Amino acid sequence: MKKILFLLLLLCSSIVLALPYQEYNHQQALSNENGKYSINISVMFKGVDNLYLYAKEYPLKFDNKQDINNAYRDLHILIKTFDYVKQEKIIDRFSSQDKFNFDLGHARLFLMAHNFDIPNMMKKADEHYQKLIKNNPNNGKLYAEYGGFLSNSMRIKKGEEYLQKAIQLGEKDTYFALGMNYFIQNKKQLAIEALEQYQKYYPQNPQTAKIIKAIKNDNIQRSIK
Repeated sequence: MKKILFLLLLLCSSIVLALPYQEYNHQQALSNENGKYSINISVMFKGVDNLYLYAKEYPLKFDNKQDINNAYRDLHILIKTFDYVKQEKIIDRFSSQDKFNFDLGHARLFLMAHNFDIPNMMKKADEHYQKLIKNNPNNGKLYAEYGGFLSNSMRIKKGEEYLQKAIQLGEKDTYFALGMNYFIQNKKQLAIEALEQYQKYYPQNPQTAKIIKAIKNDNIQRSIK
């Protein structure tokens, strides 16, 4: 099962990111006025967003070992910074939107840490996403993101529930992830139907037809080769 999931993810991730990974500059996130340091949260958020492009799912999308090492270092720095902001209650001074962005960034950091095979990060990611969803029950993007993480971490049935909820809340692009989820469960007809729904809303994605054909012909592994 894990081999099939890995093959599917390789097929879905065949579009290589055009730019190499840009390292996070922690010094830019710090400002010093008369010996007093403050944190620029927009720089922090940008660092998380950039890292998330490459590490939001497994397999990771880095081009080389050096980028992986740099990203691993940046991930630890960002986790420590986010933990510090929370522990020192700096977050209490944030606007409601910045608090949401902070909490989402924190959840994403633990998600990525799990994808880097750092122990005990899955539980932390779960706790943060579940709290976010509890506080934002009508945010379909949160359901889609968490459902994708559940599916990617082999909690397929639970992932299906969150992906379906995301679609109910209007996130039509989630049909793609739901199709992959169905396929892993060997629900091939449902997988094809979900992918065809995605194709209807997003006809410009050239990978969708290729994946549908591979599922119909039962040759996922051959399609990747």
